[in-house]
Amino acid sequence: MNDMFYTLLCVVLVHTGAVLLCASAAFELTRLVWTWRSVPAPAAPQESSARGLPHVSIHVPTHAEPPEVVLRTLQGLVRQDYPSFDVLVLDNNTEDPRLWKPVEAAVGAMPDHIRFVHAQGVQGFKAGALDLAREHMPEQASIVGVLDADYVAAPDMLRRAVEGFEPTIGLVQFPQAYFNVSAGNQGMRAEYKHFFDRFLSSAARCGAVFATGTSMFVRVQALKDVGGWGARTVTEDAEFGLSLLRKGWQTRFINQPVARGMMPHDRQGYMTQRHRWIYGNAQVLLEALRAKDIGWAKRLSLAVSLTAWANTLGLVALGMACALLLGALGAHAPARLLALGSVVCGWGVCGARLVDYVRTHGWSTGARAWATHLGSWGLGATSWWRAWWFPGLSFKRTDKFCGHQGHVALGPGVVGLLACVVVIAQVDVYTSTAFCCLVMLCVLCSAYLDLQLMATARLREDSPARASGPLLSASSRLFTKMILQRKATK
Repeated sequence: MNDMFYTLLCVVLVHTGAVLLCASAAFELTRLVWTWRSVPAPAAPQESSARGLPHVSIHVPTHAEPPEVVLRTLQGLVRQDYPSFDVLVLDNNTEDPRLWKPVEAAVGAMPDHIRFVHAQGVQGFKAGALDLAREHMPEQASIVGVLDADYVAAPDMLRRAVEGFEPTIGLVQFPQAYFNVSAGNQGMRAEYKHFFDRFLSSAARCGAVFATGTSMFVRVQALKDVGGWGARTVTEDAEFGLSLLRKGWQTRFINQPVARGMMPHDRQGYMTQRHRWIYGNAQVLLEALRAKDIGWAKRLSLAVSLTAWANTLGLVALGMACALLLGALGAHAPARLLALGSVVCGWGVCGARLVDYVRTHGWSTGARAWATHLGSWGLGATSWWRAWWFPGLSFKRTDKFCGHQGHVALGPGVVGLLACVVVIAQVDVYTSTAFCCLVMLCVLCSAYLDLQLMATARLREDSPARASGPLLSASSRLFTKMILQRKATK
């Protein structure tokens, strides 16, 4: 009886490890091949005249944001070269009046088409705030634009957005771009850009573009057709994009930035943002895979794009765990074979990502983006599991206050060291050496990410305020002074 149980357990472990490694290899190969095809250049903007241009309502949802960050965003919006638009700043659930009162005062001194609404008790996180904004927008609005509180728009943003619409298009999405960039964080910039250059551009070829939260413009009729912004997941943008596709609306991606925002400046903010993207997109992916009303090509494209921030190193780690259990049970031959497969698969994951980044950005920038991507390897390996096991986690915003620096993460290093010790004790020297090198690579990439976050935090003039007091760029200080002077003369 004991021999039968032992044999059955070994067979289960071998097959489980093999399935995990095959799943990892299949996912990485599909991901690489699907985004490998060349991406067409963005179409040139068409000429448009002032006559007949639709009214655009721009919604800026805020929650506990530094006032000077919101004012900087408004600075870009009041300079829009467009004849018919309004701006609605909707502050939701901010309890500290020192954060929203200055914005309310500044908006009160602006033209009438710039409005401010403060609301408490809003449900549904950002999606709830955007749904509330619909109740305050003017009736003549036919297009809604969504801009995050830290994004500064180019003067021609609205014209370029309107030019992208056709009667059947419900969403026009522009890429996210950033202004707090220096020589010290080029890897972060390239990794963010890579998502739009490869994944969303690939989705555009299949007509499977989804919204990405900011710099997006939606037809009001399309918004009504899907019942408003989705609040079932923590990535309401991707959820909304899927709803549009299921209703038959077309979506368009124009790979030309029209606004620039702020990259996270510390590990906590970076990890919070990355976890929200991976976790929320995994929630949307489960719904997309079950959506029989869109074609298989769109579903596959959505699967690839929604998992862009995730990785399968977690599956590789589980495969290695199965090998270690087999070794502990005395099945040394299958244990060594499975351990070797895990190491080969792990290096294959890293190698496939390197090829993808280098092909897009060249060796120098591509290697930096690749190292940045691996810097959050633990989060990318586990966050998408949580969406299936713990589907009810709440939305967490990215902190834009600059009250603390980035800190080197000791967790990945400690876990990696323990894993190396266990593997060395049970696996042959060659396989354990390759595994230890893989772990050390991920730990070094994590340290490299921390160095970039520290470089981002040092960009004081382009970073938000410290918690101890506001720190504005020269243009933001001038804009704030102008607004307050105008209010005093009223």
